[in-house]
Amino acid sequence: TPRIIRKKTGNFLDDFRPGQVFHHHGGKTVTEGLLAIFGDFSMATNPLSKNARYARAYGYDGLVCPPAVTMLVSFSQTVEDISENARANLEYIDMRFGAPVYVGDTIEVETKVLGVRPSSRRPNLGIVHVQSTARKNIGESGAGDTEAGSPLENLSAGATGVFTVTMRRDTRDEILSALDGLDERDRELILLRGVEGQSYKEIAVLLGGDPKQLAVTYQRAIHKLRELLPGSIFQDFESD
Repeated sequence: TPRIIRKKTGNFLDDFRPGQVFHHHGGKTVTEGLLAIFGDFSMATNPLSKNARYARAYGYDGLVCPPAVTMLVSFSQTVEDISENARANLEYIDMRFGAPVYVGDTIEVETKVLGVRPSSRRPNLGIVHVQSTARKNIGESGAGDTEAGSPLENLSAGATGVFTVTMRRDTRDEILSALDGLDERDRELILLRGVEGQSYKEIAVLLGGDPKQLAVTYQRAIHKLRELLPGSIFQDFESD
């Protein structure tokens, strides 16, 4: 005889409908303990999540939660309604982090069902495609999932780096898109050297490493931008 699964909590395939919206209850506030434990356990190296002085120097209110923390806090709230009875979460796609999350922020989540596809061989099984949106500090002034500009997107008039002049002369959106194609360390070098005009010795204090090697890495980052932006002003750009 077939085995019968008796529903206790959560939803099964036939409970989901396209367009259905779940407002997950509870919410979760990010604490210093959570950030510290995650950082130590994962050996996080991004100074924005470890050095409050460094984070404030680049326009943030304090230590910034790593994207993985924001993801875990958000998706943990969806389990009871969405994946409690699932065999597996097959994939996460097109994740976007529109605003920085700090200690003390409270994250709440809602999920919309985009599609339900039963299996052709086993109709009691299938794939449910959903979109989850996390918002912070709902109801507070300036809160939500609004876009937050990065330091590169908010260049001040007093920025001295040669890269700043280039961004003002070339197509801004194309440059920002190309920067997303670089790894984190290359972007940090461009911010510190190309935008702020800091010396390699000053950068070495912040990021670690040998100033001469940082200079080589910076040159390579500019070379990568030339490859990502063929025909742009970067082809004739003298990086130092």
